[in-house]
Amino acid sequence: MAGTEKWWERLPLAQDRPWVIFSATLGLMGIALGLRLLLLPFMPTGLPFTMFYPAIIASAVLYGIRAGVLAGTIGVLLAWYFFLPGVGFALGVGVPFALVLYSAVIAVSLTLIRFLQLAIQRANDAREVSRRLAESRETLFRELQHRVGNNLQVVSALLSLQKRKLSDPSAIEALEEAADRVQLIGQIQRQLYDPDGERQAVDDLLGRVIADCLESYARDDVTYEIRVEPALDMRPELAIPASLIVYEAVANSIEHGFPDRGGAITLDARYEADWIVVCIADNGKGLPADFAALQGTNMGLKLSSALAVQCGGTFAIDCANGLTRATVRLPRGKSA
Repeated sequence: MAGTEKWWERLPLAQDRPWVIFSATLGLMGIALGLRLLLLPFMPTGLPFTMFYPAIIASAVLYGIRAGVLAGTIGVLLAWYFFLPGVGFALGVGVPFALVLYSAVIAVSLTLIRFLQLAIQRANDAREVSRRLAESRETLFRELQHRVGNNLQVVSALLSLQKRKLSDPSAIEALEEAADRVQLIGQIQRQLYDPDGERQAVDDLLGRVIADCLESYARDDVTYEIRVEPALDMRPELAIPASLIVYEAVANSIEHGFPDRGGAITLDARYEADWIVVCIADNGKGLPADFAALQGTNMGLKLSSALAVQCGGTFAIDCANGLTRATVRLPRGKSA
């Protein structure tokens, strides 16, 4: 907190060192007396307290109300002794009234300063409480993220163990796909936030998803390029389904677009009015003439469509100009 607070929020100073307060107050009043004596030939006799008032206010602001009271008392005595009619503590005409009026002005000023200092202290205390609550919330959030990721990894491992008891190839394949998807969700969950609790940039998140997919298929002959609008932001509740859809689209490109050769995959993410549009294109073999995304047996495409609809968006796949494109549109909403 000390690095972010303003200098005036640290006032009053040296509250645990009375000798510093006493010395500084005497120093300020000494400076004020010297200036007053220096300017004596040029100042009217009716302004005996002029140079002491700023020093008293400075003492109260810098070192607290006790320093202000000390400075005020010293100021009254110095003005009375040196500058009121008659050197010494004389009670000439109007002197008692001047002293009482000056004391009243100092008392009101010190009272206002004290109220301001108390208000600043309360604000600082409230900010400190807020900071501790924020740190506690951040710690709990990170722990939650960590536990969710671990639990998903456990589920994936259990599915992988369960498939060993099966003999049906289709059932084994289904469990393998389920385990891979649960593991992917766990990885995305961890990647959504960095160790400092900040959300990861969209291009970094989706780029990591594509890299993981290519690595899982051991395809170093497939390159990829990511173009993300700089201002693009994605809410956490959209980031996971969007990442899953991207993963399924890239996996589909690898399996069906590049089954026996290399190629290139391009991801483009941008805003279109109230929508976030993510398009994954590949220059692979293309789609069959009778292709229908939701009528075949491709579970990945069905999952992608279901995830998009669940988020209030759409998913489509088409082929044009030598490119196969999978496009997901998600509601933009508010940036979290």
